[in-house]
Amino acid sequence: MSVHLGVDIGSTRTKLILWDETDSIVGRASAPTPVVRGAVDRRDHEAVWGVLTGLAAELPPSLRREVVAVAVASVGEEIVLLSEEGRSLRPTPCWYTLSPLHTDGDSVRRILSWQLFADLRAAASETLSDAASFTDLGSGITMRLAGLPAAEAVMDRSHASRTGLLTPDGDWDADQLRASGAALVTAPPRLVESGAQVGVIAPDVAEAWGLPHGVRIHAGGHDHFCGALAAGVRRAGDVFVSVGTSESIVQLIDRARLRTIEDPGEHGFYVVGGLGYLHRSQPSGREIAGLLETHRGPDIADLYAEIAGSGGASISPAATALDAALRRQAQSSAELVAVLTRTSGVPARRIVIGGVPVTSPHWRELRRRALDGEVEFIYEPELAGTGAAMLAATTTENER
Repeated sequence: MSVHLGVDIGSTRTKLILWDETDSIVGRASAPTPVVRGAVDRRDHEAVWGVLTGLAAELPPSLRREVVAVAVASVGEEIVLLSEEGRSLRPTPCWYTLSPLHTDGDSVRRILSWQLFADLRAAASETLSDAASFTDLGSGITMRLAGLPAAEAVMDRSHASRTGLLTPDGDWDADQLRASGAALVTAPPRLVESGAQVGVIAPDVAEAWGLPHGVRIHAGGHDHFCGALAAGVRRAGDVFVSVGTSESIVQLIDRARLRTIEDPGEHGFYVVGGLGYLHRSQPSGREIAGLLETHRGPDIADLYAEIAGSGGASISPAATALDAALRRQAQSSAELVAVLTRTSGVPARRIVIGGVPVTSPHWRELRRRALDGEVEFIYEPELAGTGAAMLAATTTENER
């Protein structure tokens, strides 16, 4: 039996998924994703590595011995500044930390890695100058798995698309590197397609994780896009709505067509070769969590049950607030899907929605009404990890 290991580093949970050739998950382990809380939440990359090593030990040894390849999915926008040895120099801000130096109301710009570099240049430019290279969170773990130094740093294009530092052709933009401060770093990483093999597992990592020597290490991708891949979203025109801490709405488009769109907005390169994407997003899980906290933390399942069983009768203030927020999010999401299809000039071939909320019949009905069409709902809590494992299983350019 051949087993592929998918790593999923999300905003709240970090997971390891073992996926076999029958398209089945045969093993899994998870733990909270480490965060250094403060005025600015930061990611301690050494702590993330420690969690991953611990999770590997929880997987059955007999299955670990069957692993042939690994790939990593992770949250986007976060940057890792690398020492010459390829290790993280210091914790860096989490993706959702909006820049205090960029306050013109453009929250998208404030989240992109471009602004993280600009903030570091303003606050501690020597930190950038000390870095031999940079990469994203998932690619940093990929490098560590393969024992790559900074001189061989890599970054997959799906993550690089979220930096604001690429040209329309998918190469580093020298002007944007200078404007952001990223040019202070000795050299940017080599850009690779998701699924490309970047090395084999380092001997010390093989021993620590209990994996065979010679395991292939493949470039992974942004967690939302890996989740879309696992959901079967892989053709131009497909729309995927990933509902989690935030709601990511993506329409796939041929890369050649993408270059012809005058003002595509958020866009980039998908985890399947030849495809790009248009992207919009809105608050989701974090907004609902804040709402629940405001109402002293009621159980969301109880609120859903209250809404569903009301029959038009009055419901509690917390249930009323939740229902209003869900309706607002559903309508806003549908409007964003319409924006994507107008921008691309390509009708939505299919719309797939994934995430924990799809388990609620009331939530699904609100989305169906707002979208006014056929919608596919997928609830598989390990979509991103499965997508990463699928990337690890690619062996040729055509498969990517």
